[in-house]
Amino acid sequence: MKNPARSILCCLALTASLSAENLLVNPSFELGPTSWNTFIPAESVAQAPVLEVVKKNARTGTSALRLSTQTSSRFAFGSHPAISVNRGERFRVSAWYRVEPDSYAEDTKPGFLLRINFRSEHAGPETPSQHIYVGPTGVASKNIGPRLIKPNLPDKWTLLEAIVEVPADAHGMTINLFSWGLTGTLWVDDCLVEEVAPGVAATPLG
Repeated sequence: MKNPARSILCCLALTASLSAENLLVNPSFELGPTSWNTFIPAESVAQAPVLEVVKKNARTGTSALRLSTQTSSRFAFGSHPAISVNRGERFRVSAWYRVEPDSYAEDTKPGFLLRINFRSEHAGPETPSQHIYVGPTGVASKNIGPRLIKPNLPDKWTLLEAIVEVPADAHGMTINLFSWGLTGTLWVDDCLVEEVAPGVAATPLG
């Protein structure tokens, strides 16, 4: 006869192992820019933003992502390939970030945020992704708004985290690490996307 206690412990171990798996290929930038793409919208090209992985100022390891601009703009580092997902699954998405002390964000902009992009395999290439934004306040939202904005961004490493639920018809997920309305330099390290148990509550959408 099986030992019930042992069976429970085995199940818990398997669950923990599943939820602890980081689904990003190069989450701490130790492989340089591998599995990340730059994203600079047309309106931000003239600001000549800097997006680079450098071997300094890391939170852990040796490398960190630097996002820098002398003029407020919008640009990002985006993960690839897309992570396969199914409707209703929930994921913890997080990143550690900090800004240089002389950096600041516009009053109406978050400065830094995570954008989780969901794609449908049935949608054409011109069909927009479904987005969830997570700002410095830790609020999740489908739109950019005041609840995502924090008056002062931290100059010490700070964790930005949310639990997001996969919407209907979504089959792929990527994340973008955005400098959004910041003037100065932003550092990012130790990103995470991991599946959590169905019972873990999703961050409410503001």
